[in-house]
Amino acid sequence: MSASPSAAVVVVGSEILMDGRRDTNGPFIEEALAREGIASVLRLVVGDDREAIAAAIRVAAARAEIVIVSGGLGPTFDDLTREGAADAFNLRLARAAEIEAALRERFRRRGLTPPESVYRMADLLEGATLLRNRVGSAPGQILGGPPTLALVPGVPAEMEAMVTEDLLPRLRLLHPAVPSVRKVFKVAGLYESEVESLLAPVMERVTALDRTILASPGDVALILRAREHDRPLLERVGREIAITLGDALYSVSDEGIECVVARKLTAASLKLASAESCTGGMLGGLITSVPGSSVFYVGGVVAYSDAIKKNWLGVEDRTLALHGAVSAEAAIAMARGARERARADLALAITGVAGPGGGSPGKPVGLVHIALATASGETERRLDIPGERASIRLRSCRAALDLLRRDLLRAERGSPA
Repeated sequence: MSASPSAAVVVVGSEILMDGRRDTNGPFIEEALAREGIASVLRLVVGDDREAIAAAIRVAAARAEIVIVSGGLGPTFDDLTREGAADAFNLRLARAAEIEAALRERFRRRGLTPPESVYRMADLLEGATLLRNRVGSAPGQILGGPPTLALVPGVPAEMEAMVTEDLLPRLRLLHPAVPSVRKVFKVAGLYESEVESLLAPVMERVTALDRTILASPGDVALILRAREHDRPLLERVGREIAITLGDALYSVSDEGIECVVARKLTAASLKLASAESCTGGMLGGLITSVPGSSVFYVGGVVAYSDAIKKNWLGVEDRTLALHGAVSAEAAIAMARGARERARADLALAITGVAGPGGGSPGKPVGLVHIALATASGETERRLDIPGERASIRLRSCRAALDLLRRDLLRAERGSPA
């Protein structure tokens, strides 16, 4: 079997470097390539600077047989990817008459007169072939190489359609590869190091599988890839991993824990309510990010102050005076109150110290209590979460959803809490 082709991705956009926006294009492209059996070896993020773009493309071209550049193909002054790519390979840009005509017609149908700068989108690298933009205006282009160079838009919807429908079919012809098969294992309630330690006895016996562990607050994803002929091995190892992880494994797909919980609640015809303090509505936001959540979610209360905890959720003065708002007792009372007042089957509650201030020796930043109220009683968990505010809040929400997921699992199995 011939060696798999390698790829490098260059993501263009000053907003990613300076405005703190997360790069989603790079991971999408790399995952799409991986499914084709093309391994990504490098990703670079570069600002809207012609010289920097050219330099990044040269670095990428020295490392990989395929270079894909995302972003900077629009008509504005800072869209400089075409020029940077031309500089990188000492190529000329030539205006494609058919693209220019298509752009002119596009604006004419809208009753608009385009500025001259719009026609920059019709500039193609010499020898390049057009990649159609089915969603927006800026076309992409591909140059056979070596290395193969592809320019695709930065707008995610435009990029995803172009990569999937135009670029990948061309790459299959230019770089025949053995497609890979992929398995995902989503884990809740464990840190990345804990997952690695648990699975070490399984994984150390396997060398034919590529593996990646991706961690975000309160969530770990293990991704395994193999060549098609290694599919039986992948299936066997997958079964061993599932047994080893046990109930910590919440999904074998890319879905988040909120989707798993949503499916279980819907199947069981159960109604859920929520009460949040330190997470400030983030739990409700995660739940309602799932399409169709109105079927099972009746609503929630953001009880940031003690007054709201008392007046809206029925938390007693005595509870707050004896134990404080950040306590197991307060969390249980919040969950119970939310369930009763919303007339729901189940309710989740979160209260804690998200920081960066507000902590004390007895109740430090990162101390969080979560609780679940059901018809049979309440369950509470204490969390001691390291990190900064955003991470503490997100981990708290995912931990609460995991508490609910495990309770639903027990109910499905008919086992006691």
